Formats: sequence, C-alpha cells, structure tokens
Amino acid sequence: MLWPNSQTFEWLQQEDPKPHDEVHEWLDEVNEKRPVDISEQKVSDRPALSVVDEADEYVQVGCKQLVGIYISVWMRESLWSHTNHVEVLSIGCGALGFLGNKGAVCLRLQLYHTSICFVCSHLSSGESKGTERRRDAEVADILNRAVFSDIDTSDWTATESFIGAMPNTVVGHDVSIWLGDLNYRINLDNEVIHDAIQRMDWEYLFAAEQLKVQKEAGLVFEGWHEGTIDFPPTYRFRINQNTYCGDGTGPEVISMHLSV
Repeated sequence: MLWPNSQTFEWLQQEDPKPHDEVHEWLDEVNEKRPVDISEQKVSDRPALSVVDEADEYVQVGCKQLVGIYISVWMRESLWSHTNHVEVLSIGCGALGFLGNKGAVCLRLQLYHTSICFVCSHLSSGESKGTERRRDAEVADILNRAVFSDIDTSDWTATESFIGAMPNTVVGHDVSIWLGDLNYRINLDNEVIHDAIQRMDWEYLFAAEQLKVQKEAGLVFEGWHEGTIDFPPTYRFRINQNTYCGDGTGPEVISMHLSV
C-alpha cells in the first residue's frame, strides 16, 4: 500500500483502538466466471456491515470491477450524509495495452471537505530481467489515464462542499492510497531468498525488492510513501500449505515478491 502525502502516512501509522470510519476491500484475480456483485444500489438497499459490534453499522460507498480486479469501499453509516462526488473508473493496460486482464480500478469521493482517492491495481507478472520496467510503465499509464469528471464547486456554500474544484487526477486528491498486487519481485536467487527467510532477515530481502529499488531510483511512485515491511514474502505458497513454491520440496521454482 502506497500513498503520496506525508500527512496520510502519519495518519495511517497511528495506533488507534477506536473503530475505523472507513473499510476498504480489494481483490485481484477474481474468478470472472463467478463475478463479484457490483450492481449499483441505493443507500437504503445497501447491506449493513457490522465490523466491531451491533452499533457500528457500515454502508457501501461504491465498488468497481475490471475482469479480475475489484474494489469496494464502505464507511460508517453516519458519515454517508457528509459524502459527495463518489465516482469510479477503470483502466485496462493488459494485452494490447488496453485489455482488462491487467490494470486498475479507482474510486474517489469527498468526505466533508477532504477529497479521497483509492486505486487498486494488478500489474504485469514475470521474473525475466527488465519486467520491472514494464510494471513501472503500467503505473505511469494508470496515473495518466485515470481522469475523473471535472466538478466545479466554487459556487457552493461551505455547508455543501469545500470551495474550489474537485481534483480530476489520482495525485490531486488530498488523500490518495494505492493498493493491490503490484507484482514486483525480489532480485535475488531463490536459494538466497529461502536462506534469508529462515534467518527472518526481512531487511535484507526488502533491500533487493524491485519496487523499493525502482522507487529509490525515481522510476516509479516518486514522492509516494510506503509502510514498514517487517514481514516475510507473501507469495508464493503452495495451495493449502504453509510452504513456499521453489523451496526444494517440489518441482516448481518461482521468484517471490513482497506484496504491497
């Protein structure tokens, strides 16, 4: 998960025992034969989600699916009347540069006087040399093509909206959060990776993680912030097992990456 605003970074790092005002759900590689229900619903028809206890009711703000990529944003029901300008869009950048097997879905909204944008992406896979540059290019393509409607609120009163215009780009929002399967790998041999996992040396692994390398070189997500990576690689495990692929217990050998 990445975000371009340092204040957002500080906000996400807070340890707050209180229930969250918003809940976000995102999925990649959803089975297209059994798609997620993304039908538009009126507020009164949206199902309530009890996250903490019966008093904490949540309603769905909106959702969007692009082939196997899906995002759903929920918020505390009491906040709904203070929410405006909900908009969703999708950007396909897979086969032929526009099909939806790879790409992103975006959802933006205004909560009180704050504009918020969420991006859920599934970027290209691949372990061969140079594939990280393709992922870099897809991020740039998504940021370039994700353009929301122009909404001028300059004539509205302060009780209706903030004074000014809603941003129409991802990074133009007050708070922008990028989620999903970015598919960046670790630039180390499998044997070295497994040895580091045994030592629980996450810092060593993260130093060779492609997204970190590309970001520090100014090639992708320039100015964005990322939370602390203090956990082992989350990909790729054998089905229904607590064993990594390529760990010598089976024939399959595949590079691993840190999911962010």
